[in-house]
Amino acid sequence: MFGEDWDKYFKEKYGEDAVEWRTKGTVKFDPLSNPKIAKEIESNPDAVYGYSPKKGSPLDKFGIDWTNPDQVASARAKRMEYLKDMEQKKIKLENEVAKLQSEGMSIEEIARKMSEKRNHDRMQSYIDSNNSEGLAAMKERNIQQYGRAEGPTPEQLFEKYGSWEEVIYGSVRTSPAMDVLTGLYKQ
Repeated sequence: MFGEDWDKYFKEKYGEDAVEWRTKGTVKFDPLSNPKIAKEIESNPDAVYGYSPKKGSPLDKFGIDWTNPDQVASARAKRMEYLKDMEQKKIKLENEVAKLQSEGMSIEEIARKMSEKRNHDRMQSYIDSNNSEGLAAMKERNIQQYGRAEGPTPEQLFEKYGSWEEVIYGSVRTSPAMDVLTGLYKQ
């Protein structure tokens, strides 16, 4: 098969938006200049999008061969769906925060409620999609980062972000390192 054949194959299998071709090793930006991203991934000229997780990093636990176009295209399609869902959740969250404030809840009370809701929603998304490996990887990452499988406590998030408002909107933040791995990172 030639380039056009592969292009057609992947677009039919994973959808038009899930396929983006780049010349191996060319990147328009340097995501490793972001310390948060550089902590989890490294340059890999053999990887589909030029990067792979660092050995032992939380993203390395997902079991994806980042040099395998089929596996990366599948991960990209799932990631696109996740990002779309998160954007919808952000809009819903903004409306919910406004409603709760109008009912008299403080920003801290809202932040505490939202951080626990995010922990629950993240776990539930893996359960709903029958992704037990992903759930196990997420729990292991949570234990490494926060000392508990459920995810961060509201207090840990406040310490990390410095304000309860940032804690609230942290519930709709996504991993820029995973976006790089799936070719979806936008600077």
